[in-house]
Amino acid sequence: MARTTTMTQALIARIQREAGVPNLVEILAERLLPSDFQSLMLEVYSRSSSKISPSRLLEQYEHNRFVAPSLADPRLLVEVDRLAWQLLPDRYVPLELAPLCPLGTNSVVASVSQKKVVSAGRGTEVVADSTNVLALECAVRRRSMIRGNDAREAVLLAASHRLTRAQAFKGPRVWAHFRILSLCAAGRDDECTGERSAHAVAADDMTGRVRADPCRHRERDEGEAGGERPHPEDVLQVERAEQEEAEDRTGRGEHEEEAAADGAIR
Repeated sequence: MARTTTMTQALIARIQREAGVPNLVEILAERLLPSDFQSLMLEVYSRSSSKISPSRLLEQYEHNRFVAPSLADPRLLVEVDRLAWQLLPDRYVPLELAPLCPLGTNSVVASVSQKKVVSAGRGTEVVADSTNVLALECAVRRRSMIRGNDAREAVLLAASHRLTRAQAFKGPRVWAHFRILSLCAAGRDDECTGERSAHAVAADDMTGRVRADPCRHRERDEGEAGGERPHPEDVLQVERAEQEEAEDRTGRGEHEEEAAADGAIR
């Protein structure tokens, strides 16, 4: 971590030196109003995009891991969602979340480093954990219920959403974006006790029906002829298991991300 911090400081020092503004980061992050910063960045993005040629755009599309299509068969993902919604307890309300959420959703709600999130313009970031977004939505609905003196029941929400993570991991089956099912319950302990049991029942039922050996890859890679298509249950288990295994290497991922910050986005 100390090495990563030193690298970041050296990178920022170089940028400020070349820009001729010693306190550039402080000016942008602390002295400007959020609305002014957004206006500034919109102009920066506009000027930057105007310099991109069609060939350069294609090159970026080929090499930027954040924009590469998923290798998962969308027909299988639909089947996975269908299975998940069938197993969902009745009282849960399914939501189709926006692709963006407020800036700081992950670093504030879950205390995750903002460097692991793809920050966007207009005070937003790309959703990196749908559970955090569901927690915000639960809080909004719960507050509305309390104001209306109708807070006797827990708020139960669920979402199947494609997440994007900024960590740079290596491996043939590690992706910058993947789909995940999230459940969130909000309320007092006495209101959520039964829902915790429902959570356990749903999890046990899902585990019983969604089985796969992570070491047995029956799906075929794109471009290969033949091969057996995976069952939707296998896709869900394999994708989640391997993604979580990669996220356990957080220290290395953060280091790689920081080191790459001084070069082209890959």
